[in-house]
Amino acid sequence: MELEKTIEDYEFGYPTILAGEGACPPEDVGGLGGYKEFLEAWNDPKHPEHESMRQWGEGQHYREFDIDFRNDLFKTCLKIKKVK
Repeated sequence: MELEKTIEDYEFGYPTILAGEGACPPEDVGGLGGYKEFLEAWNDPKHPEHESMRQWGEGQHYREFDIDFRNDLFKTCLKIKKVK
């Protein structure tokens, strides 16, 4: 992550993600190897464990990176008011 600029003249504000990709691994996925296996099953509808991985991942609140979703979270949850 890289901070590109700050704005000093604001009344209300929130952080904004400008670019990104990927998502963090779900909890208890089994380390790097487990995450690799998880992604293979998650992304391949023909994989024998695809449906079970989808169900498990959704139960872990796993979601692919969605910049609009993340920025909406920042906008609604991290409203920052400038203090004088």
